[in-house]
Amino acid sequence: MCNRNKMSFEKAENNNAAVMWLAMWFGLNVGLTILNKAVFASFSFPYPITLSCVHYIVSGLGAHLCLVMGGIKSAKLDWKGYKGMFMFSVIFNTNILLGNASIKVVSVALSQTVRAIIPATTMLVTYVILGTVYKERIRNAVLPVIFGMVLACYGDVGNFSMLGISILMAGCFASGFKVVVTKVLLSGKDSFHPFDLLSKVTPLCVIQLIPLIYLFEYPSMVINDDIPSSTICMVIMSGFMAFFLNVANFFTNRLVAPLTITIAGNIKQVTTIMISIIIFNTSVTALNGFGILVTLIGGAYYSHVAYEERTNNKNKLSLDRASSKNSAQKELLLSDVERGEDGGR
Repeated sequence: MCNRNKMSFEKAENNNAAVMWLAMWFGLNVGLTILNKAVFASFSFPYPITLSCVHYIVSGLGAHLCLVMGGIKSAKLDWKGYKGMFMFSVIFNTNILLGNASIKVVSVALSQTVRAIIPATTMLVTYVILGTVYKERIRNAVLPVIFGMVLACYGDVGNFSMLGISILMAGCFASGFKVVVTKVLLSGKDSFHPFDLLSKVTPLCVIQLIPLIYLFEYPSMVINDDIPSSTICMVIMSGFMAFFLNVANFFTNRLVAPLTITIAGNIKQVTTIMISIIIFNTSVTALNGFGILVTLIGGAYYSHVAYEERTNNKNKLSLDRASSKNSAQKELLLSDVERGEDGGR
C-alpha cells in the first residue's frame, strides 16, 4: 500500500513537472519572438548579428554553469571532433542569424507562417544527407502547409518583400539542416549532453560573428553611439530568455509526450501570430488571413499524421522484437530437443 502511494505521488510529481516545463517552453517561445521583434522595431536596435551574439554568450555561460552545478561530464574532443563541431556551429549560426534577420525585415505573422514549411525542408535535407525517404502519406500532409504559405505571402502581409521571403526560405532550410545534424549529435554513437553541446558550440558561433559585427554593424554603432540603457537591458533580457528557452526545450522534450509538444507548438504559432498582429498593427488581407489559417490547419494535420506514423513504427518494432524473441526461444527449444536435452529444465 505504501509503495502504491509512493508511486502515485512520484507520478503526480512528474506530471506537475511536465506541465510546468511545457508552460515555460510555451511562454518563452512566444515571448522571445515578440521581444526580439520589439527590440528591432520599438527599441531602435537594428543589429540582428549583435543580438545573436548576445544570445550565444548568455546561453554558453548558462550551459557551462549548468554543467558544473549538475556534475555533468563534458565530452573530450579530438581534432576530428573539433572540425565536426565547427561545421555544426556554422549550420547552427546560420539558422539563428537568418531567424533573427527575418524577424527584423518581415512581420512576425509572416515569419511564423513561412516557418510552418520547416517539416518539408527537413524531409528534403534528411533525404539528401541520410537518404531517408518518407512515406507518401507524410509527404502529402505537407502540401496544405505549402499551399497556405503561398496564399499568406501573396500581396502585402506586414511589409512583404522578396528579400524577407528569401531570408525566411533560407532560414527554413538552415533549420532543417540543424534539426538533422542536432539529432545525430544528441542521439548518435558519440552523443553529447544538450548542455555540453550548447557550451561547446556557442563559443565557436561567437568567434564567427565578431568579424561580421565589425564589418556590417560596428560602423553604424559608432555613428549612433547613444543607445539607450533601456534598449541594452532589453537585449540582455532577450539573451537570458534565449538561454532559458533552450533549457525548457530540453526538459520539455524529456518529460512531455511528442503529441502534446506538437499540439502545443501549433497553438504557440497561432498565439504568436495573433499577439504580433495586435501589438505591431500588422496589416492582413482576407486572402492572407485565409492562407495563415490553411497553413496552421495544415501544420496541425501534419503533426497528427507524423505522430500516428511514429506510433505505428514503435508498435511494429515492439511486435518484431517480440516475434524475434519467440522465434529465438523456439529455436533454442528445438535445438535442445535435437540434442536430446530437456527443454523445460
